[in-house]
Amino acid sequence: MEIFMTGGTGFVGTYLAKRLISEGHTVSILTQALNGTELKMTEITYLIGNPTIKGKWQEAIRDNDVIINLAGASIFSRWTRLSVLFMISLSLFIIPPKGPSDSLWYSLS
Repeated sequence: MEIFMTGGTGFVGTYLAKRLISEGHTVSILTQALNGTELKMTEITYLIGNPTIKGKWQEAIRDNDVIINLAGASIFSRWTRLSVLFMISLSLFIIPPKGPSDSLWYSLS
């Protein structure tokens, strides 16, 4: 299957991408920037973009069977009222798939 993932360069996303590839899937990962520590695998395509801003990356969603949202703020920091509100706002941001009606959407942020 073709899988589109946000947050694929994070702790959970890195391991999930490896697992999905080992099972024969291809993965497209939306990231805000490449820093050189990303997985170097031919089955992974990296798209540069911000998931909270409309952009060309949204066109790539149509070509995927599954969408997985792992993007979010790190939980490994001091929690303040503002940081909690920010995390809630990230989890409410949903992009409906524009593919076939059997497309799947997972949000784990």
